Amino acid sequence: MRALLLSLMLAVAATPAPAQAPTLASHRAVYDLALALAASGSGIVGARGRLALEWADACDGYTLHQRVRNVVERTEGAHVADLTVSTWEAGDGSEFRFSSRHVVNDETVEEIRGRAHIRGDDRVASFTRPPRAALELPADTMFPTRHTLELIERAARGATFVEAAVFDGASAEGAQHTGAVILGFHAPGTYRGEGETTLARLRSWRVRLAYFEHGDGRADSKPDFEIGFRLFENGVATDVVIDYGDFALEGVLRLLELLPSDC
Repeated sequence: MRALLLSLMLAVAATPAPAQAPTLASHRAVYDLALALAASGSGIVGARGRLALEWADACDGYTLHQRVRNVVERTEGAHVADLTVSTWEAGDGSEFRFSSRHVVNDETVEEIRGRAHIRGDDRVASFTRPPRAALELPADTMFPTRHTLELIERAARGATFVEAAVFDGASAEGAQHTGAVILGFHAPGTYRGEGETTLARLRSWRVRLAYFEHGDGRADSKPDFEIGFRLFENGVATDVVIDYGDFALEGVLRLLELLPSDC
C-alpha cells in the first residue's frame, strides 16, 4: 500500500491564485479504511483497517512514519496485513533512508532497509536487507516528499498530468513509474469534515495516481494499483481511495493533528 491513469488527459479548472512554492505541514493523520467495492468473483466479502501516519519537517529533511493494517475477509477466510514504514528524505531531495516491514497473518513476508541518493547522473539505491546488488534509478526519479511537492506545484500552475518515477523504499525492485491525473480544483472554503479548521482555508485538488510495474510505463499497461485522494496545498490528503483492481478501500480521515516545528 502507499503514508496517489496514464491514458486520461482531463481538463482542470484554472487556479485563480498564482502558483507559490508549497509549504508542507508537519502533521499526524489517522484514516479508517473500509471496503468501497469488490469485483464480481473476487471472493472478497468485506474489509476494514486503519492507516496512521506522521510526517514532519526535521529541519535537515523530512521524516515519515506510517502504519497500515488491513483485514480482508474472503470466502475462504480472513487475510490480515500489517505494513510499517519509516523514512528520512533530505530537504533538497538528494538523499533517502528507508525501512519497512510487511507482515501477513502474523508472519513477516518482507523486510526492506537501505538508502538511496540522487546526485546528477549518480542515482543509486542500496540495500542492507534484503542483501542485494545496488540498483541504478531512472533519470526522472523522485523521492516521496519531492514528488508530493511536485504534484502541488504543478497543480497550482494548472497542470492536468504529472508523470515521474518514484522510489519510496517499499520494494527492493527499484523505482515505480507513476502517472497522476489532476481531476479538479477546489477553492478555499469548500471542505467540510475532520480537520476543517485547518483545511477549509486551503486550496486543494482531486488527484488520481497510478503506480505501474517497475520499468513499465507504457500507456496501454495496467497499473499495479491506483490511489485517489483530495490533496491540500499543505500536503494533507483526504477522501482516500486505494484501488487494487479486484477490490478498493476507502479511507476516511478521522484525526488530523498539526505538529509543532522548531525549524
